[in-house]
Amino acid sequence: VFPIRPMLEETIVSLGQALPEGIELCLHIQGEVGSLRGSREQLKQVLGNLISNSRKAVPPEGGRIQVQASPWRATALESARVDLEEGTQCVRIQISDNGRGIPFQDQDRVFDPFFTTHEVGQGVGLGLSVAHGITRSHGGDISLESEPARGTTVTLVFPSIPSEQEGALGSQVEGPVPEETRILVVDDETAIVRLVSQTLSKQGYEVTHFPTPQEALASFMDHPHDVDLLLTDLSMPQMRGDELGMEIRKERPGFPILIMTGFGGFLDLATLAKGGPTTIHPKPFSADSLLQAVRGVLRDAEAKKPSLG
Repeated sequence: VFPIRPMLEETIVSLGQALPEGIELCLHIQGEVGSLRGSREQLKQVLGNLISNSRKAVPPEGGRIQVQASPWRATALESARVDLEEGTQCVRIQISDNGRGIPFQDQDRVFDPFFTTHEVGQGVGLGLSVAHGITRSHGGDISLESEPARGTTVTLVFPSIPSEQEGALGSQVEGPVPEETRILVVDDETAIVRLVSQTLSKQGYEVTHFPTPQEALASFMDHPHDVDLLLTDLSMPQMRGDELGMEIRKERPGFPILIMTGFGGFLDLATLAKGGPTTIHPKPFSADSLLQAVRGVLRDAEAKKPSLG
């Protein structure tokens, strides 16, 4: 059993580093996606195959590959194709691209391992047969929608294990907060700022909060070494949270960032992660899950500090 979120984040970062500059790879995880039972490496292979095939299909400049993950309930159609009861708790992972697409007459045969025409190879490609086999061996469903000249979406649905153990995991990482751990909180929703600030302050963190990225950035630039973590909303007027994080990293390379989001847009996690420890945390969230995420990104930042020895 392995958690889905870190597997996705690790895979997207790794694959994103190998893509040409003209192709954008984005990840968006919405909600608690839980864990999967099976082989982590095989699931990474499925994603690798699908993203590799999308890379071949998209234009070299302006190419866009989007990976989305969210909680899902198995539909009647999915339960008819695989051994899943309708309504089973699942995770749905979709890989979409703006590539050349697949001709309609070929779409019923794309999962056939012997169907290797040049057109399909340049669209979604031979990796689909491997992805199909691995997905089915994990009790999951795989389907495809494509429109010539518009792009392709491959949908994976796997039975998931809910993150009920989150509280136990949170207790494992409980410990004293390092002295003067300072967090910059940014969100244009007053209620969220108040909740987050109170939650962190009760645990001993020193919190400074702002309702706009512009105010937060101005404060940071005045005292760039007085903050240890940026905790920001993603979607805000005039400047997004990831853009704020990149501006801060111009002054403090490698600065840790935790982004809260309930937004249905896309986030270029691969680019962000190249610049330093980065975690995405979905809204809505519990106090325990927020604290776990904060501790996790701070641990990552500490581990990546250069050794003085």
